[in-house]
Amino acid sequence: MHSSTDAALRAALGPVVELDDALAAKEGQLRTELESVRIERQKLAKVLRALNPERPRMGPRPGSESGRNAPYAVSEEVVETVRAVIATFDDDEFAASRVWALAGLSGSDSNQKDKINKAIARLRERGQVRLVSTKRGRHGGHVYVATPRIGEQPVEIAAESNGA
Repeated sequence: MHSSTDAALRAALGPVVELDDALAAKEGQLRTELESVRIERQKLAKVLRALNPERPRMGPRPGSESGRNAPYAVSEEVVETVRAVIATFDDDEFAASRVWALAGLSGSDSNQKDKINKAIARLRERGQVRLVSTKRGRHGGHVYVATPRIGEQPVEIAAESNGA
């Protein structure tokens, strides 16, 4: 009797979970697109300042959202490296320390760990990684699991690899 209740709950929650996954994916895509627009705008601002030094600095437009939602910066190459490492974990739960051991990034240990944590945060925004639990105590940390979307590459990288 108990298992039939569990099965009924899982069946009822299935569409809600799918909708949540779809919305998380869309949110991640939009955040990535927004970040690309910001980078392009910064490049344009540098060119405009070089041509006209008196030009006022470009800032957010009046009435637009101020500040960043994601107060970190990490290269797309690092995010892709971390995504590829996580994709090899199958459906296993993992911690950032496991990714760090396999990623082989350049820099000091603390710099590598910082890059990995930022990359995992970016993957969470895209709906490719989910936080499962947070461990407390001396050797605490976050435990993650890859979603089925972990195999998907961001639009820009996929376009480059296709020759577009």
